[in-house]
Amino acid sequence: MIIHYSKVFDEQHESNPVVEKVENAPTGQINVYFRDGSSKSVLPELKSIAQGPYGLTVSLDGKTLFVASWYTGVDAYDIDTGRRRWHYRITRTIQLIAYAGYIIVVKDLKALLKIDIESGSLLGTFGGYIESIWPLPRPYIVVNSLRGKISIFDTEKMCIAKSYPKSLTNPNDCLTHVLREAKYRGHILTIEGFERFAHRVVSRIDEENKYFTRIIDRDLKLPPKE
Repeated sequence: MIIHYSKVFDEQHESNPVVEKVENAPTGQINVYFRDGSSKSVLPELKSIAQGPYGLTVSLDGKTLFVASWYTGVDAYDIDTGRRRWHYRITRTIQLIAYAGYIIVVKDLKALLKIDIESGSLLGTFGGYIESIWPLPRPYIVVNSLRGKISIFDTEKMCIAKSYPKSLTNPNDCLTHVLREAKYRGHILTIEGFERFAHRVVSRIDEENKYFTRIIDRDLKLPPKE
């Protein structure tokens, strides 16, 4: 099973058998709601609310909360006690995905970091123009690059397993696309987002941008989810 952080502070964990939802309160307190009806609150030890969490995710066993800050790095907190287990100092962390044994972090649109869950030590890095990532069955993720290329990335070997040409992921050269979701169902990989002319601003999505759903792989064979 896998869970992931989406770029909103109320995070749904649909594929996590332990955690149902994570909420980031305005005060900086983070509430973790479990599927058995119980909940826990964790107050991250950050210097100020301005340096508060930018990315959130929870370990697969529901025992550890990972908090990424744009300013201070990545922290791991024990959900039962609220105590910080470790801190990994980096800046401009924008996204997290948790697997069994490690987390994958997007740093400053420029690199993927692989961090050990127990110790907080760095296990590997991969450089590239990375805009966003989505989870697949372990050890794979979908990587969307700033240059428009979408790839399947192996997080165990820390290398690209398969790439899709821009002509397939964004066939209209006159439009740019902003990817919002990547879904894998029954060997089919689908991307969703919106398209716009290059001179249009992103803030006017509803008025000037067209939402799309596009199948980019009809026979992507990956191992079953753990």
